[in-house]
Amino acid sequence: MAVKLKSESSNISPLLGIIVLLGAIAISGLIVWQLNTPVESEIITDPKPLRTSIGGITFNIPGNMYRFRIQRKERTVNRVDLVTRWPELEGYTKLNTKIFEAGNSKDLIFFTIGKHDSTLAPEDRLKTIYSKFLGAPIPAPEGLVGKKFISNSGYDGEELYFEDAQKSPYVVRCLPEDITEITPTCLREIKLSNSVYMIYSFHRSLLSDWKNIDETMRTSFVKQ
Repeated sequence: MAVKLKSESSNISPLLGIIVLLGAIAISGLIVWQLNTPVESEIITDPKPLRTSIGGITFNIPGNMYRFRIQRKERTVNRVDLVTRWPELEGYTKLNTKIFEAGNSKDLIFFTIGKHDSTLAPEDRLKTIYSKFLGAPIPAPEGLVGKKFISNSGYDGEELYFEDAQKSPYVVRCLPEDITEITPTCLREIKLSNSVYMIYSFHRSLLSDWKNIDETMRTSFVKQ
C-alpha cells in the first residue's frame, strides 16, 4: 500500500523552505533543506529493511521510512530522504496512517542521509558563520546555550541552540516555539563520516530531548 503525504509547501519558512538541489546541501556555507514532503512522494507499509550504501557506509533502513519510491532500492546511492515516527522509530503503518498523512505531526522526524565532498561541519559553521549573527540569550534546555539571531542576518526570527566549550558541539537551528503561522521546527546536521552527512528535522517541542534524539539518529540506521 502506498500513500501520498500531504505537502505544506505553501507554508514553508525561511529555515525550511528552500528546495535542495539533488546531491547538494550547502550554498555559501548555509544548510538549506526542505522538511515538507513534496506532493508526489509515496510511502508504503512494508517495513522490510533495505541495505543502502552511501559514501562507503552501509545503512539498514526499513522500506516504510522511504519518502520516495525511486529511492526504495538496495543499491549504492548519493542520497535518501526518509521519515520516522518518534520515539518508536517506526515507519508508516496502517495503524499510524493519520500521523504520517498529517505531515506536520509532533511525532515525526524527517531526515536525509547523503554524500558530500566539501561542507562545513556544524562546529565550524558555528564559529565562522553563526557566531557573527547571534544576539540576545534565550532560555535553553539543560546542556545547551540559546541565542536569537539578529535582524537582517538572513536568519531573522530563528533561534540557535548549541553546546558551549565542546570540541564537537551539538548545534541546531529552530523556529520559535510560539510561532503560529507554520509548524515550529528544528533543523540539525551531523557528519557521520568525512563524506556522509545526515540532516534531520523535528518538532520544536522535542528540543528538551535533544541528546536522546541525536544519539538515536546517529546510530540506529548504520549496519553493524
